[in-house]
Amino acid sequence: MTRTTVRIGGAVLALVVATQLAACNPGTSPTSTPTATRTSSTPTPVPSPTTTSPEDQAAAQAEEVVRNYYRAEVQCLVDPPHTPMSCYDNVAITTELDNLRNSLVSAQAMATRVSGDIEVVSVDRESVDMTVRVPGQAAAVPVVTLSVCRDVSKFNIVDKDGNSIVPPDRKPRGRVEMHVANYKYPDASQWRVAFVVVPKDPSC
Repeated sequence: MTRTTVRIGGAVLALVVATQLAACNPGTSPTSTPTATRTSSTPTPVPSPTTTSPEDQAAAQAEEVVRNYYRAEVQCLVDPPHTPMSCYDNVAITTELDNLRNSLVSAQAMATRVSGDIEVVSVDRESVDMTVRVPGQAAAVPVVTLSVCRDVSKFNIVDKDGNSIVPPDRKPRGRVEMHVANYKYPDASQWRVAFVVVPKDPSC
């Protein structure tokens, strides 16, 4: 088949092009408006709430008590003569409560006071024992054991003349093992530091 090229006017050419497009797309008008595509939206699934184990809850509560413990260790010794003996009641119990009260009595007798703060650098969970007291048996309470690194570089102790009595070779950071117990479990507000142990290697 021989194709013949013919010059035609602009109007005729436009008509030919439109006719050819219609032939290539049957059933579609050159002036028709595209139909909007409908999409169905799928509802976003709501994540199910995660359940925190009693051990995780206890560890979190014990860590908060540790942080409060170090705040109290400073606040209760800023002005010893006016500090009540109950100052440590919300953060310590048994052996450690006795130790803190003794430190307060000593500060009152020696007219020392503290300044600065003790920063808790890290808290690592060592163990969580959720044993509870059983009637008729030896007393047992839930205990969380935490390895705590604290920074004492900004913590200072001064005598009555304002002179620091902190040993010059004190290391700025040290690690201790803190045993936090709850003698009234499951009352979450009753976690207290029961005793503190300094490990053989206290570096952190």
